[in-house]
Amino acid sequence: MSAMPIPYVFAVAERPFCCWEHDLLARNLEFLRGIDPDHFDSVAGLLFAHLDGDAAMSASIALRSLYHQTVEALLSLLGAAAQAPEAVQAWIAKCSTHDLEEVVRALLDGKPLLTQSGRRAVDFDQLSLVVHQAAWPDDGEGAPTAAHFSRLWQRFAREFLDETARAEYNAIKHGNRVIPGGFDLALGVEESVGVPARPESMVSMGGSRFGSTFFQPEKVRDSKLHLRTRRVSVNWSPKSMGQRIVLASLSISNVIAGLQVFLGVDPRSLVFRRPASASAFDEAWSEAIGPRMTGIDTVVRIEAVDELGRSDLLAELEGRNSAAD
Repeated sequence: MSAMPIPYVFAVAERPFCCWEHDLLARNLEFLRGIDPDHFDSVAGLLFAHLDGDAAMSASIALRSLYHQTVEALLSLLGAAAQAPEAVQAWIAKCSTHDLEEVVRALLDGKPLLTQSGRRAVDFDQLSLVVHQAAWPDDGEGAPTAAHFSRLWQRFAREFLDETARAEYNAIKHGNRVIPGGFDLALGVEESVGVPARPESMVSMGGSRFGSTFFQPEKVRDSKLHLRTRRVSVNWSPKSMGQRIVLASLSISNVIAGLQVFLGVDPRSLVFRRPASASAFDEAWSEAIGPRMTGIDTVVRIEAVDELGRSDLLAELEGRNSAAD
């Protein structure tokens, strides 16, 4: 008769779970070692090869999707490191998008999370110090490289939590519901009411060849049932996306290595990675592309009397059966 499996209690955000395994440590290490951090870099390289050809727009959207996916993968590993470092594979399997948003928000704000040491405040600074504690003994006082990675992760976290960025990612990954291509923005004063400014009097604010346009739902009259779909356009640079994917891939590699150190693996058998220059942490955000987002659209207002409730809306739909007969 086999021995009783060992329970491991953990939380995903605020949801408690218990994982039962005979070999939890071995499974966790197998999972971590099976993750290929270079996957994202490799795919990005394949896509970059098509940015100057006929498939440039499709390649750019795929690159943008890859970027969102890379950031999500990194933040998932960091969330697991904060709440369930001995069962990363179980934590990630049970983590929903809503859970991850909740955990990332807590890490960004330093709010208490349910950890293996009870409920306590955890932030990206602490996580980066733990992940990189065995990385570079010659890094100097204050662990500057760990601080760079922490600031990088905070940038990724803010983008991940940005409502427009989430809407774009959802539009891409659920059926590619985006129009590829960026936009240019120019401003000018009307010569008279209703008469557009002449093109030569417009002042360009810049723009980008690459970006996407999609429709983002928003509430009407602050209602959960009444909405409109605002047209949103975003600009971005494939070069910046590539630089950020490299930084996120380095981060994923380090988090995997740091977790293995935590689990008892000799750090001398592991590799920690960082950019050749610390300036790379900022260069990925330094390219000027003009306006990054516009949501200019028509205004939609409804009167209170037109704000039908759930039962009224259902009755409207059900009533169409008899109308069709």
